[in-house]
Order: sequence, then structure tokens, then C-alpha cells
Amino acid sequence: GGRSMYVRDLPFLIDTSIEIKEYPLTLNLANEIITNSTSLNDHDILIKAVQSLHNVARECLKEKQNQEESSPFDSVLMRQILVLFNKIASSPAAVCKETVDVCVELGILLDECQEQHSEAEAESETASDSASSKEGSLLSLISETMAPSDTLQTLSNRSLDSVSKAKIVSTLRTCLKRGAEE
Repeated sequence: GGRSMYVRDLPFLIDTSIEIKEYPLTLNLANEIITNSTSLNDHDILIKAVQSLHNVARECLKEKQNQEESSPFDSVLMRQILVLFNKIASSPAAVCKETVDVCVELGILLDECQEQHSEAEAESETASDSASSKEGSLLSLISETMAPSDTLQTLSNRSLDSVSKAKIVSTLRTCLKRGAEE
């Protein structure tokens, strides 16, 4: 008889993993899409992967971390999200370049921090401090993970009023160091 071929429905699996809050699985599935040349031929599947990265990032930024941890969000998960955006940015596939502008995607993540900052300001002063430190921590992570050119492009498109000057200088320093090493 003929051999039946097993095909994984990645969009369905991604939706299901988000539904059950299995975010590491979501990122593994997104990685599979981003690194698989067959699925990169499908514009809609790539869009689904990018949406899933944003969904996980939004949840990641929302979560209140336990007090012992220095980062105001799950930095391991967020770094994995940034690494996946980096893979999209450096992919030779035309669909990646046509579909995804990584600097815009990073801007969306930083906007999420600012929205949380605004909501927190309405609630209380200490919540507001935590939200602005989220944006600063995310900026640090971006500068450590993304290509320096993408980080600088993202910074140049933003108003950074809610971020401390020291954090901006630190971010720029990281970009310069990494840029010099490349």
C-alpha cells in the first residue's frame, strides 16, 4: 500500500500551546516555522509565528515576577523571543524580509511596556516604577540579543521619556561594544 504522510498542523499547535499557557512549547513551534524552509514558503504561517511571539511577549511582560528575581519579567522567555525575531531578521528567505520588519516588531514590544507603564501610573507610584524598569530591562535585553543596527534603528524611532538616561547610555554602550566585535 501507499505510505501515508504525517503532517503537523503548526498553526493549530501554536494556538493550542498559547491556550494552555505552554509558552516554551509555543516558542519551540515558532522556531520550527522560522527555521523550516517549507513553512517559510507560506506567508500566513510566518504571520502566525510572529503573532505567537507577540502573544507570549505580552504575557511575559504582564507576569509579576517573584521579588528575588532582578528582572521585572521572565528574561529567559523574553530572550528566546528576541532570538527568534533575530532569526527572522537574518533569514535569507524573501518572505521574512517582505513580511517582518524586526525594528517595528521590537517597537511593538516596547510599546507594550509603555502601555503597562501608563496603566500602572494610574494605579500607583510603585507600580509605575516597576513598569518603567520593565521598559529599561527590555531595552537592555534587546541590546544584548539583537543586531546592534536593529537596536539602534529601534531606539531612533522612539521617544524614551519613561526610560532613565543611565539605561539609555548603557544600551548604547552595549550596542557599540557588540558592533565593534562584529
